[in-house]
Amino acid sequence: MPTKEYFERKRERTRQHSRAAAKRAADIGSLHAVVHPRRRHLCQRDLGLFLAVYYPQSTGLGPFSVSHYAVIDSLESCILRGGWYANAIFREAAKTSIAEGAAQWAILYGHRRFGVLFGADSAAAEEILDSIRMDVCENDLLFEDFPEACVAFRHLEGRHQRCKSQEFEGQLTHIACDGEHIVLPSIRLSTEQASDLGIPIDDRGYTRCSGGIISAQGLLSAARGLKHKRPDGTQQRPDFAIIDDPETDRSADSPAEIGKRLKTIRKAIIPLAGQRKKLALIVNGTTITDGGVMVQLLDPKISPGWQGRRIPMLLTRATNEELWTEQYGSLLMTWDREGGDAAQAAARQRALEFYLANRDEMDEGAEATWHTCFSADQSEVSAIQHAYNVMLEQGEDVFDSECQQAPKRVGASDDALQLSAIISKATGLPRRTVPLWANSVTVFTDVQDDALFWLALASGEGFKTHVLDYGIFPEQHSGSLAYGGVKIRLRDLYPGNMEAALQAGLDDLIPRLKETPWIREEDHVQLMPTFVAADSSDNSTIVYGAVRRAKCIPTKGRYVGAKSVPWEEFPKREGEEISREYHWLMATTRGSGELRVLSYDTNWWKTFVTRRLRTAAGDAGSLTFFGKPSEHVQLAEHILAEYGVEVAVKTRKVEEWSMRPGQKENHLWDCLVGAHVLAAKAGATLRGLETTKRPRRPARQGPIEATYL
Repeated sequence: MPTKEYFERKRERTRQHSRAAAKRAADIGSLHAVVHPRRRHLCQRDLGLFLAVYYPQSTGLGPFSVSHYAVIDSLESCILRGGWYANAIFREAAKTSIAEGAAQWAILYGHRRFGVLFGADSAAAEEILDSIRMDVCENDLLFEDFPEACVAFRHLEGRHQRCKSQEFEGQLTHIACDGEHIVLPSIRLSTEQASDLGIPIDDRGYTRCSGGIISAQGLLSAARGLKHKRPDGTQQRPDFAIIDDPETDRSADSPAEIGKRLKTIRKAIIPLAGQRKKLALIVNGTTITDGGVMVQLLDPKISPGWQGRRIPMLLTRATNEELWTEQYGSLLMTWDREGGDAAQAAARQRALEFYLANRDEMDEGAEATWHTCFSADQSEVSAIQHAYNVMLEQGEDVFDSECQQAPKRVGASDDALQLSAIISKATGLPRRTVPLWANSVTVFTDVQDDALFWLALASGEGFKTHVLDYGIFPEQHSGSLAYGGVKIRLRDLYPGNMEAALQAGLDDLIPRLKETPWIREEDHVQLMPTFVAADSSDNSTIVYGAVRRAKCIPTKGRYVGAKSVPWEEFPKREGEEISREYHWLMATTRGSGELRVLSYDTNWWKTFVTRRLRTAAGDAGSLTFFGKPSEHVQLAEHILAEYGVEVAVKTRKVEEWSMRPGQKENHLWDCLVGAHVLAAKAGATLRGLETTKRPRRPARQGPIEATYL
């Protein structure tokens, strides 16, 4: 029978075997010799060549432009010699891939010891670090020529818990590969080993990249005093940093957020190197708004210590731009939205055929920065065509800022309209109470997949208007009026899929809006809504059915820009109603059957309503709100989600409206605009009593208990 000593000896043998196996697994073994010493040597002082040779599927996929090499040269100079650089580069220019490759070049060759890459936020930083981690672990070209860095990472086999025990020739490598940083292995070689392998070493025998650090962080999480302790006890501080896209769409719209990010760069990032050294720093980004982070870093008056440049998508624009904006644009943008992707692809193909037939004339005078910047999958054959597709499909405002690095200054409407100015129009009149001067009530509904927004407006002589009430349906327990924060959806109230729930929600809400009386102050006259309407731009079939059943009006906004046919020149067909003064049209459209749809010029009406907001309360043409200012902060945020920019084409000027970058909550603003269109349809004008057809007032009644939604 086995004794106790027998089992103890067996357990000890098992432990020894496990320790030996773990030690064998921890040791990375021998390094292979550099496969292409000449290739490695040629790239040592040439960042552009390194990017092209070692990353054939990203920065080496197509030839770079002269402007790209200007950015690469500034990165190279910054890493080798120091300085502060800012480059405003158009979207799709591979600037993130260039930044990732530059950081690896700096560390692999030992040009720098500790590099930090900053993304606009933590999510962007995490993506950058994941990309670099994949390169050092899986890039075969780097593995061939930088065995002192990559063999150790390959040996981990994705098990990062092995880092602490990993060894090379009996010495810990001190490798690290976690969510915040990558530390290259510390590899010590003899002179003979280094010579045989073709790997350069320093005076102590360590490879040039030993212990090199690459960290990635969100810009606002930049830690003061960021450092890393080396095995020999040295505290290594960052000696260079790359900021990739310093702002998000949302932050670029907030002066406070812009100031916070600039302050972080100046007071938290630049001092990272410590008092004795100056941090080498480069910022690559895209100008999102005038006055944003990139614009201020490029302004020598604001940032005199910085060098910088702007790199647009088009160096020069086409001489015959009318061919692009009119004939080509009409082919590209005219397609049946209900036809889906197939209809859009057909429109793109028609536009491509027109471009190929007229290419020489259309390209005349235009020069693209990067000739390979286009997508064959999107029916594109040139970078010039791609640039004009962006302009036509996304608007000139996006094109000017994201592509040309020249964002327009915000128009006068935006300068005058601030949150405090909007909410100050609150009169103190109780909610749902109609002012004594009003003679009409209109209600507008904005239709979204999961919720419906609505707003009721009273109007009177001289186009005075007053917001009576507004809300979201289903009502949210939190009181939030943000579509992005909807917790209770239409599908939670009504059975079936999204379409069925939307139809049921419209059938529930619209009749209630139509049948709800509104009580006027003092005389207690009951006013029923003159018009109730729902936006039919999306889900038109469902909306048409709901308004037909409720005997209400479907509406559709039309974008009439500076290059469009003016509303005053729209033809009037038999059976249609059109107001050339107030830019609305009542006519049947495709898919509406016998229903007449109220179309209106969205640019004109948004400017019109903005002027009502800027008009002093009590004056003709003023817009006011019920209750207290504090009740309307969310509504004001919806109103401020868009801004107007004055665009001039020849002698015609139009204030064209766009969403602010990063903003999505404009639904109550659409309701406010739509309710004003309905007020004009009901007879409201700015000319006053003498030219206004005054609706007949209902007979005076006693107090009536209002029905609340």
